[in-house]
Amino acid sequence: MELFEAIAAGDVEVARRLLTADPALARVRHPSGPTPVLYALYHREAGLARELAGLAGPLDLPEAAALDEVGRVTEVLDAGGAVDARTPDGFTPLHLAAFFGAPAVAALLIARSADVAAVADNPMRIQALHAAASGGHVGIATGLLAAGADPDAAQQGGYTPLHAAAANGDTRLVRVLLAAGADPARAKDDGVRPAELAREHGHPELADELGA
Repeated sequence: MELFEAIAAGDVEVARRLLTADPALARVRHPSGPTPVLYALYHREAGLARELAGLAGPLDLPEAAALDEVGRVTEVLDAGGAVDARTPDGFTPLHLAAFFGAPAVAALLIARSADVAAVADNPMRIQALHAAASGGHVGIATGLLAAGADPDAAQQGGYTPLHAAAANGDTRLVRVLLAAGADPARAKDDGVRPAELAREHGHPELADELGA
């Protein structure tokens, strides 16, 4: 677990040393499921994730999807990899591409008939559009909507993509979602609407635009 402890601490030097000494560690999973590369991304250590990827040998499909390595994703899919294969923690490659902002891979996966409505097999219950909204990736969200993603899809707690965009103050994405038919009056399970989240998070103009 030393490698994962170093990643969580953002200790690039130790992580590099451990993986260089034993490249097999690149394929060891954290008890929660992710590989070291994905674990680094989960901890917002994108630079470290890319460095680890360079030491890890061929990336697996989820890693390549998250890092927008379209060539590697193409290679894996052409070799028979399942476009909607799940990580141990329940995400599809499209979930990861959408959240981490991998537009080329997201477009490729959609073109290869990835399920844009696939629900994460974990308590979060996200779809790819939730992931894109949370990460603020408007281009990916637009592509998902064009491919049939439901703008009002609800994840855990009734949280919709519009709730995420409103909370983030992402006016551009809010407008994209509204144009796609998202309902600004739809509340979370606790009764909170997108406009109320926008105001709560310090975006009063956006709250006004959303109707509250």
